Amino acid sequence: DSWRDELVSGTMVPPSVLRRRAARVTRALADEPRVHLLGPADPHARPSIFAFHVDGVDPHDGALFLDTGHGVLVRSGMNCVHSWYRRHGLPGNLRASFYLYNSTRDADRLVSGVRELVAKVPVAAA
Repeated sequence: DSWRDELVSGTMVPPSVLRRRAARVTRALADEPRVHLLGPADPHARPSIFAFHVDGVDPHDGALFLDTGHGVLVRSGMNCVHSWYRRHGLPGNLRASFYLYNSTRDADRLVSGVRELVAKVPVAAA
């Protein structure tokens, strides 16, 4: 599952393998009630992207937590569709994009980081 081996051998990672990384994260976080997937629930109906928001967590704070605590880089914010996020009352999202250099270990680090984030950041009282 090493991208370096694939580059050296001259093989490319097929899209189905990349989608499996997103599917792995989707399945692993399906039981987290504060984690909400954006886009189709079926990982095979979307590209190798896992876009989500976490109740009570600012997307930029979440991205910083994942980066500094778990070495996971994600995009955060409204990703050029501010009107959609405002209409849905969301401050933005976190978005992991899997590519040939990502391993299943990277997907597992994302899951571990999100689980820790949910555990450490309580939802603010209404």
